Amino acid sequence: METLINTLSKTIYLLNQNGNSFELDSMDISSCKNELDSLYHLFNFDSWVEIGYSISFFIYPRKQLEQMQNGWYYIGSNRQPDNEHWRANWIVFGGLNGDAIFYDAETNHVYGCIDKKLFFLLGHTLTEFLDIINFCMNIEHSKYGIGNVYTDDEEYSKEYLEDIESFLNKKGQELAKGFIGFFFGQLIINKPSKQLNAVPCQTISNHKIVTICTKHFWKEIQIASDKQLMMLSLHNMLILRPKA
Repeated sequence: METLINTLSKTIYLLNQNGNSFELDSMDISSCKNELDSLYHLFNFDSWVEIGYSISFFIYPRKQLEQMQNGWYYIGSNRQPDNEHWRANWIVFGGLNGDAIFYDAETNHVYGCIDKKLFFLLGHTLTEFLDIINFCMNIEHSKYGIGNVYTDDEEYSKEYLEDIESFLNKKGQELAKGFIGFFFGQLIINKPSKQLNAVPCQTISNHKIVTICTKHFWKEIQIASDKQLMMLSLHNMLILRPKA
């Protein structure tokens, strides 16, 4: 099994293929309390770092972690905890276009989140999440060339997407749909329950699990209907809206 040190070393190597000069710090992570703590112990940086090539996200420096919980766990100018919609152990450490990427300190799972309503499984561990990002970088660098994964219409090429989907499918359908959904905008999303496991569709309304097709279509559904649960068929996908 890949270790965080090995995986992060590959991440740094691949990032440096694109003109960066990152280095890992101390390799001794025996005193670290979890994977996220270990990552910051291994990789010390002072400002946001973009991780990835054409598929990427920004990771925040350790010194900004407390601030980056604002709007997620903390709300308002007096920073009141939003325990109804968020948990203290969900640590936002990265982002993509204003959406959060967080680490669950209880389970080690990594999730993407939009508006505290849509949740995407991105990795069963932080190591697994970075391993997927590494694959995306490696296949782009070795097979296509960095930045050459788009069509003339500036869409991701079908072959590139199929390469990523094939890799993700080996890790399970839930993770494949979550990662593709968050980074490409079409998927099934699972909101973490106490166990952070997927729940069968028939219990969706009770467990607030949602499935959407695209980010834009989800917003249209919210505006278009006041129903607590909506089922539609679009592009052969089930679209569900959770209880408010």
